[in-house]
Amino acid sequence: MKTANVIAWLVGGALVAAACATAETSTCTDGACDGGVAPNDATTNPDGSTPKSDGSTTDAGGCGNGTVACPSDGGTACVTTSTDDDNCGTCGVKCSTGEICQGGKCTLTCDAGLSLCAPDGGSQYCANFTSDNDNCGACGDVCDAGQCQSSQCVVTVTAVEIFPPSGTNEDPGNASTWSGRYYTVTFAQTQTLAGVEWRANLATADSMYAEIWDPNTQTSLAKGTSVNGSSVEQFYKSPISYTAQANTAYLIGIYMSNVNTVFPRKDSPSYPFSVTGPHGNITVSACYSTYTTPGDVFPSASNSWGPDFKFDIE
Repeated sequence: MKTANVIAWLVGGALVAAACATAETSTCTDGACDGGVAPNDATTNPDGSTPKSDGSTTDAGGCGNGTVACPSDGGTACVTTSTDDDNCGTCGVKCSTGEICQGGKCTLTCDAGLSLCAPDGGSQYCANFTSDNDNCGACGDVCDAGQCQSSQCVVTVTAVEIFPPSGTNEDPGNASTWSGRYYTVTFAQTQTLAGVEWRANLATADSMYAEIWDPNTQTSLAKGTSVNGSSVEQFYKSPISYTAQANTAYLIGIYMSNVNTVFPRKDSPSYPFSVTGPHGNITVSACYSTYTTPGDVFPSASNSWGPDFKFDIE
């Protein structure tokens, strides 16, 4: 802070103040210098606002902190451009119907039950979190497969029965004598298998699981979740997740813990046969089995028994 020196003398019995001896352009009032602004100090800020003694400013139009002078009804008005719908961000920028000014930008307002989203920085729109596949439960939560239901991505699965249309039907059938039953399958389009179901009378002490093999490399590509029996003839489902490519052969079926499991079947069916799935035809060209010894190995034995399967396809 600069200090001013006061020089005074008596003139005709009165004390007269001289000009303040300082580099400031101040005046002496009531015997003290008022601490004015030095000649090399700016009297206005670079943005045109004027500093005030309390630390606040007025803009070039005379408006206080946080407001700007904008044209209004033939004159000017001090407005807050961060929230003013008629001067959003700067003077004269009006928000459209259904928009409000927030943070100096025009933003949509959404009806009850809808939420404002702008995925990937794109255009804003009002989304229904309960049913919008691109904003399921929250902005940007995309349902890659299936549909958004009650704010959850729900995958639609179609069960397609794979059972030969020809051959002698044997139901309830008899013991398998083989530990694995598989079909050679080709899909017309790429699709995801969510499970394999097998109709059998699976005992409570026994279990089975789905499996997918590559017939060319004789390697196991995927195994499903093991499921226990209930001593009732029904379809037992083993969940599995595998994306099968179009026009590619796979061995798809089940591996069981007990070769004495009884299951319905078709004897001596004709191959190939086709069924229609949610993504086009599914062609079955052969049936193969795995013997109980040495266990879960590549099913290399051709078999004339056609099991009753269902493929659960997303």
